[in-house]
Amino acid sequence: MKYAQYDDLDNLSLIVAALCHDVQHDGFNNRYHVVTKSPICQMYGEEHVQENFHAAQTVKLLDISEYDFLGGKFTRPQIKLIKKRLV
Repeated sequence: MKYAQYDDLDNLSLIVAALCHDVQHDGFNNRYHVVTKSPICQMYGEEHVQENFHAAQTVKLLDISEYDFLGGKFTRPQIKLIKKRLV
C-alpha cells in the first residue's frame, strides 16, 4: 500500500485550513445562503458557499500584517503555495 508523502508546507497548509475552516461563520448553512440568494452566495457561488467564503476570509486575514505569521518565515512562492492549498 502506498501512502501519500507530505512535506512541511503540506502539513502547515492542513493545520491552517483545519484551524480556519469556519472562520467568520455566520450561523447559517449553505442551503440557506443559496435559497435566500444571500450576498455571500452571490459572491462565492452556489457550490460550497460557506467553504469558499471561509477559505477567502482566511487568505484575507493572512494578508493583514497583524495576522500574517507566514511572512519572514517563508519565501513568497511558499506563501503563495500555502494560500493556494487553503482554497
